[in-house]
Amino acid sequence: MLTGRTVVSVDPAEHSVVDDAGESYRYERLLLATGATPRRIPNTEGIVYFRTLEDYRYVREQAVAGARIVVIGGGFIGSEIAAALVGAVAR
Repeated sequence: MLTGRTVVSVDPAEHSVVDDAGESYRYERLLLATGATPRRIPNTEGIVYFRTLEDYRYVREQAVAGARIVVIGGGFIGSEIAAALVGAVAR
């Protein structure tokens, strides 16, 4: 794994990518995980945009018995967080 590099071209026929330093890498299979920026809800406080380890730690800290937490987003991550929180706040 390399960090601090940006892929600038992909050649699926050759199974290779080139980074911003001009280095070429060959691959057998390629996963493009481009990331995303969450939609921000204006004029709100107390919303956690779940993106980092610190976000996880904060939400876990808030997940005490009887807490009421809303998860917006029914994708994989949102569903997993909701399932984990159900068990945490039910204790």
